[in-house]
Amino acid sequence: MNKARKIFAVVLATALVLLNVVTFKSVSVRADSDPDPITTFVTSLYSDCLGRSPDPSGLNDWVSKLRSHAISGKDCARGFFYSPEFASKASSMSEAGLIEIFYKVFLNRSSDDQGRSYWASQIAGPADDITTLFNGFSDSVEFGVKCANYGIVSNITADGWETYYIRFADGFMQVEAQFDDPSGHIAEINSYRASCGVPALRGVTDLNSPEYRYARLRAVESAVVFSHTRPDGTMCDSGMPYDTWDVAFGENIASGSVGVFNTRIINGFINSPGHASNMRSTTYTWVSVASCRVRAPGGGQIGQSTVQNFYGEW
Repeated sequence: MNKARKIFAVVLATALVLLNVVTFKSVSVRADSDPDPITTFVTSLYSDCLGRSPDPSGLNDWVSKLRSHAISGKDCARGFFYSPEFASKASSMSEAGLIEIFYKVFLNRSSDDQGRSYWASQIAGPADDITTLFNGFSDSVEFGVKCANYGIVSNITADGWETYYIRFADGFMQVEAQFDDPSGHIAEINSYRASCGVPALRGVTDLNSPEYRYARLRAVESAVVFSHTRPDGTMCDSGMPYDTWDVAFGENIASGSVGVFNTRIINGFINSPGHASNMRSTTYTWVSVASCRVRAPGGGQIGQSTVQNFYGEW
């Protein structure tokens, strides 16, 4: 079954400005191959860092905190590397062996000659080799991308901004994002649908849901590059978490959505025929919404964006 995917965007500024409508046939899209990637991430920390299988209570505690964004991937790794258990293990290790563990844990690979030589020079003499290595590896792009592949935020700042690595065709851009609660916006969508006499959409707001995680990523991407074409050059449906069957998909995006979801944003969508059509379409049964502000790491704001991702039944 082929269903058209309609993708619309609106800029909410002083005046309403529309991008071109894009329509294309649906195609098979991927699913997460790992049914529980966060558990896999934590299990690998036990294995690679401590050299043992996880204890159930410890595993469940780390996984629960990562799922809820109470901690970041960096926070979780810190708990392992600064544990008495790892300190005891590291006391009998060579510098080369210590460096190799950091490569394995943070970068998912063995060291290369150049990198190994560099880190050996950095820890030759300092009293706290673990801190030197941890600070270098935990803030690397490779670790940020690894966390993203597991559905984990790599770092959360003290003031609540989450680190994202946005993929471009020629590399990555590191940004920090802060999100609004989407529940009010979803209620506004369903209020509009009720006024049109169509059933309410089921909102996806669970941080562990791949649909909501993708909406958040698309909001960050749209704040950086306002387009249905993602910064890496692929179309906006390329990150949908499905495979082997066709799922109807639509996207509305808005720029200039400062602060919480509000009537101005919803009215902007409603007053635009294409975007309103997405919001009231009976083709869709689910919606994920994300709104965020994006800044350079520790710096000034780059932009803000709201994304509505609509899905047919799956």
